[in-house]
Amino acid sequence: MDEGKELLFKLIDFKRKSVSFKDQESIMLDGINMVDIADMLEKDMDNLCDVPDSMIDKVIEEGNIDDNNFKKNIIQLRDLLYGKRNYNLFVKLNKEYRDAFDIFKSTLLEIINKKLPGAKSVVEIDKNLNLLQQGLENHKLIKNFDFIESVCHEYDENKYDTNMLKIYRYINDHNLKILNPPDIEFEDFDVEIVDETEFSDKIYEILNKFEMDYRTLPNFLLKDLKEMDNNLIYSTFEVIKQNKAEDGGVLHLIPKENQVLRVVLLLYSSPQAVKAVVESLTTEEDGLDIDSLRILLNYNMGVFIDRINDYFKPRNKDYLNIMDGLKEIKVNYKVLIKRNPLFLSQNYDMFKYIVEYCHEFGCDPKELVNRCHKTLTINPTVIVNNISILLSHKVNMFTYFKDGKDDFNLLKVEKLDSIINQLIDKKVIKKYSFTNFDKINSIILNSVFKKARKKG
Repeated sequence: MDEGKELLFKLIDFKRKSVSFKDQESIMLDGINMVDIADMLEKDMDNLCDVPDSMIDKVIEEGNIDDNNFKKNIIQLRDLLYGKRNYNLFVKLNKEYRDAFDIFKSTLLEIINKKLPGAKSVVEIDKNLNLLQQGLENHKLIKNFDFIESVCHEYDENKYDTNMLKIYRYINDHNLKILNPPDIEFEDFDVEIVDETEFSDKIYEILNKFEMDYRTLPNFLLKDLKEMDNNLIYSTFEVIKQNKAEDGGVLHLIPKENQVLRVVLLLYSSPQAVKAVVESLTTEEDGLDIDSLRILLNYNMGVFIDRINDYFKPRNKDYLNIMDGLKEIKVNYKVLIKRNPLFLSQNYDMFKYIVEYCHEFGCDPKELVNRCHKTLTINPTVIVNNISILLSHKVNMFTYFKDGKDDFNLLKVEKLDSIINQLIDKKVIKKYSFTNFDKINSIILNSVFKKARKKG
């Protein structure tokens, strides 16, 4: 078993033994955990819908609430919220209802603390342990880093750095495997001659519009033109042939000589996907950015593809999510598309994971994208792994991202660990002396440059 994974299982056992879950019966009522109810109410008042009468009676009784109208108000409020959630009723809550809710919530917490002091934190620990165990056993993402770090510190303070390095490396590898599964290898398809007579009238119309000799197309495209639902193909054709790009008419932005690209768009995109890309590049101030649209059409067709097929990865959903993310962190996506159009077709879940992971250490997401967009596109795992390596050398990543100007370069270096260890062995740099980031940055990059020059 991987050392990091084995350590995580040890942390789970250690924490379970150090925290008592035996007394939870005292905070159970009709099979419902009071702490769970309290958590639900803290998140959203609407969750009062799920509180049973027995819980309301219990709070009134043990909280010694003597307001005669309280029970009536809290039940009426629950019924109103039930109508809002299940029947889309418009609900306007007066001060009396809000006060009743606040009293109910605070009284419930007081009862919990009397019955089992610290119960809220105990239940939270239990949830975190279960979440971690499920991630390890069921191949799910592991995200509760703060909790893992705190337990690891309790487990063995002296070996905390070494243990966390092993854990970081395992979790990164574990999560990245989930987010970026290996490509499916499709079986070779048979090459067959497609007869002109096998096309429908609708396909003939499209071929004529394209001014295309079907015999010049790859056989797999001809095969799909024949076998795919002609109505689906034609619905896309009707959109992309429009005169205005604002209406989805993007066909004229692909050169006539690039017939393959035109047919790929026709077969594996859809009206919805085309219009969604056009809309994503449109603003109220500037209208549609035609230049960006043309670049994506000619250099990253994957962002338009949303139909499952054996030849091209559908990246439309990834693209739309990434564009939303870029706009949220205020990246100039127009510049990014010109510099690196393939950035927009990477796996969104991986992109999100890496941005959030770096943000945990105070990294500005906008800076990360602007400085590391090529690495994020080609080999994003390098960034996560290099953060783990720097942590193993006791680098304070918060200071690293806050103070350094060019330190993003270290996140992009392949085999960083090997390079650092070689420099330490040669006494070029000292172990655990990563405080002068500019100097370390210069030494490592100079070493990488010399190696590359020798290879060249």
